[in-house]
Amino acid sequence: MTENMKPRSEEDAKTLIDEYLRSRGWNLTDFSKIRKGYPTPAGRPVDYIFFDKNGKPIAILEAKKPGKDLYGALEQAKDYAKEFQDVGVDISLIFSSDGKTFLKKNLKARTLPERINQFPTPEEFYEIIHPEIERIMISLRPYQKVAVSQVISSFVSGREKMYIQMATGTGKTAVAAAIIAKLLTMGKIKKVLFMVDRDSLATQTVNKLNEYGLGEYWEIKRLTTNPSDRYADILVSTVQMLATGDKFTLYPNDFFDLIILDECHRSYFGDWHKVVEYFRKGDKKAVILGLTATPSDKETVNTDRYFGPPVFRYTYRQAVKDDILADTIYYKFQTNVDLYGIHELGFDFDPEDLGRAVDVPQRNELIAEKYFEVINFEKEKKLKKALVFAASIQHANNLRYAFIRKYNELMGLPPDDAEAEDFIVAIHTGMA
Repeated sequence: MTENMKPRSEEDAKTLIDEYLRSRGWNLTDFSKIRKGYPTPAGRPVDYIFFDKNGKPIAILEAKKPGKDLYGALEQAKDYAKEFQDVGVDISLIFSSDGKTFLKKNLKARTLPERINQFPTPEEFYEIIHPEIERIMISLRPYQKVAVSQVISSFVSGREKMYIQMATGTGKTAVAAAIIAKLLTMGKIKKVLFMVDRDSLATQTVNKLNEYGLGEYWEIKRLTTNPSDRYADILVSTVQMLATGDKFTLYPNDFFDLIILDECHRSYFGDWHKVVEYFRKGDKKAVILGLTATPSDKETVNTDRYFGPPVFRYTYRQAVKDDILADTIYYKFQTNVDLYGIHELGFDFDPEDLGRAVDVPQRNELIAEKYFEVINFEKEKKLKKALVFAASIQHANNLRYAFIRKYNELMGLPPDDAEAEDFIVAIHTGMA
């Protein structure tokens, strides 16, 4: 390109954007789908505005000449979107471009802007804006719809690795199921591998996907490396199952179109990394979608290094604010054995052995005593929902009965009264 042919102005950028949008299937003369110079409620012209099938504005694209700050253009688009939101028109998708580079931001996703490799087609745009699958029995909450939209948007924009961060209890599996159903329905994928790191989670995932209705339209199986697995649409497996003996090589490296990694901050950076990377070889690389709750700072750095920044984030605090999760009181105390372990009379147990290699009844009783003290039970006589994490099944049972005995004491019941067995329970997977 000669110096005279290089774009120099915002109008040049718009010319390039026009041509590119046409190549993506946009008819710029169909004013029911896209308009240029459309006024905001305050009368300011928007470079490009997009409409849904009901003629409602749903997205904004701001153009800037090359060399100008595209992030600043996003801020301008954000201001325009707020004007529409103030009059009841919900615009959450904004873009900026100089004709060569496109940035995208979802104002509801709580994530930073991202550069996209390609702009969605009109059909893809509709699927992004409407993430629901009518025939699938998943009732998505508003924030879950945003999560699905973000993943679909990133997928059709050419992103090959991405992850979403959602607090425990906010429905990551439902979101994953909706994403799978959406991409299968759109014809963007044909084969899905859903990887977890425990057998119990694999069984739970298969049950959940069937519960949401995916099994009515697509075949879902636990992966067994049986030849019949090849005909299933969705395969669920533990990472260990595929990694042991390199069983993942039984499948061509282009076999899967989408691989979902549960708890992606954890297992996939150790010995299991080779499983994921195997399916990233060849001309057709599998798209990798990670799911995680609340990784530590170090884990977040590793996760971001592999996947890039999250495409969607929904934190515990946000879930509490939205009344999705109950607020939690954290109360921490340590006994001498927590600090120093047990090293006397021939015994030698470190703190991490407590509850697994050795259990201390007095410690369990103290934990129960502190719980009832913190919730002021002696005065209010009202229990508060609580999770007490144990080191083993036996430790959980011992803690349970320490809580029951303390409850009986404070309620004036006989020490062996069984009333509290109905609401003070031990929950476990059956694994030691």
